[in-house]
Amino acid sequence: MKILFIICTFLLIIFNDCTDRKDLDIKIVTKFDSISSYQLFKLKNQPIEIGFSFNGKIKYLSNRLNDNRVQIISFFDNGNVESKTVIDSLGKIQGRAYFFFKGSGNLSSDYNYFNDKKYGNAVSFFDSTAVYKTTMLYNEEGQMYWRQTLDKNHNVIKEEGKIGN
Repeated sequence: MKILFIICTFLLIIFNDCTDRKDLDIKIVTKFDSISSYQLFKLKNQPIEIGFSFNGKIKYLSNRLNDNRVQIISFFDNGNVESKTVIDSLGKIQGRAYFFFKGSGNLSSDYNYFNDKKYGNAVSFFDSTAVYKTTMLYNEEGQMYWRQTLDKNHNVIKEEGKIGN
């Protein structure tokens, strides 16, 4: 029931500005053995794609952004969001990426990416609270050079690496 509500709400939001039937086009595409996707074309030929797993559950939603990047929201089998990422035309993750816990759906981690490599500040969270578990820093090559691990009371448990020179 939750998935049906999400699909209906999503479709209403996306297509509420379509004033002519020729603005809409739906086509079924099988991309992988276990995933079938429906490509929904909106105004200006911008596709919105919904991918379903072999058991009929939503696996991902994607939409093309104006600058040839694609925003992808992927889902766990239980219906909770697994991740939200943006990829470029070469298939590389760019910008902020969010990852979520399977059971609760709470935010698990928040990373910055540049050319498919973690870059800059990143954080992970405890599942049951919005408290930082780990704060990390990554260099241009995607290598972590500093990490601080905290407990649920914000006390530093461990610090690794060095910030600055």
